[in-house]
Amino acid sequence: MDVNEWLQKPPAPEEIKIKDGAKYIPYKVIVDKLNQLSPNDWSTSNFNPQYIILGRKLLVTGTIDVTVSYVINGEKVTRTLSGASNFILNKASNPHPSATSKSLAVMNAVKVLGKQFGWGLNPETEEEKAEFLPVIKEEKLVNVDKEKERLSQMISTCTSLDELSTYKLLANSKGLKKQYDNKLKELTDETN
Repeated sequence: MDVNEWLQKPPAPEEIKIKDGAKYIPYKVIVDKLNQLSPNDWSTSNFNPQYIILGRKLLVTGTIDVTVSYVINGEKVTRTLSGASNFILNKASNPHPSATSKSLAVMNAVKVLGKQFGWGLNPETEEEKAEFLPVIKEEKLVNVDKEKERLSQMISTCTSLDELSTYKLLANSKGLKKQYDNKLKELTDETN
């Protein structure tokens, strides 16, 4: 197998799933691909899960390093890749949040290995988005901005400046800066 060629080859359509409007390759498939690329020569380390209370919500985050060794053109290459994950834990919807955080962080870390691991699955530019959106089933289009909608709800229900400050970066990245600034002004006026 030509490793470079394999890494740049898109994954099989049956390996790709869609959730909330985004394409991804499930963790079990990623592990199978890691075993194919690097049999008995990949590992994870430095997993650091954190739980952050955001008002009445719980943000689960995690970082991890994935070390992968494989042979290209007769030379052994060892790469250490870092990944991260974060998600809002819904009541009792996930009995193993640390394991979920670890799996998502591994999936994010190994994407840089190539298309086989999910590199470029989701659109980045407006042009790519225009090509991507018609592929999503109509009922999935409603969920494309689900994360933005949740964040908007969390911002609007904030009761303290400390709680609100945890959303600043997310608000900017999701186009909710104006809502964030309005809530900041409202809470600042209440404390004065």
